[in-house]
Amino acid sequence: MKMMDVKLCHFGDRMGVHHLVYKDKYMRIWHEKLIPFLCSKHLTAMWNESWIAFNGIKENKNGWRTHPARKEFEQCPDRLWDRLQLVKKEADKRGFNFIKPFPQRPRRTNNKPKEWQTLNEQINVLVEKRELIESCNCDIENIIKLKT
Repeated sequence: MKMMDVKLCHFGDRMGVHHLVYKDKYMRIWHEKLIPFLCSKHLTAMWNESWIAFNGIKENKNGWRTHPARKEFEQCPDRLWDRLQLVKKEADKRGFNFIKPFPQRPRRTNNKPKEWQTLNEQINVLVEKRELIESCNCDIENIIKLKT
């Protein structure tokens, strides 16, 4: 990933959350293998944005309809629900308490997600984020070991 593909943007949200734009696409629904190694900020952001994407798909809302991470799960919301469950389990291990209720499990499909970024691409994004954001405490050493 080239530095020109990545830029750090501040959107002025009240929590001061940093958003990384990767080739002009927001990235927060991380690969399931990355979940145990995410810092608390990335884990919480993944919960929030996965939850919003899941409810958008389930209730056929327009929110993030064109976002690649949402499109990845449109034909298989059960897979996104599985991802949410992994995030919730990791958050529970860390003692987090998410306010949003855990959604009901959707009907199981045989569809698989349409991957818009490979695990290696997501690892590259996290490594780049770690270098750009001082407050990111993702376990980069173990994340890099996941590269295939």
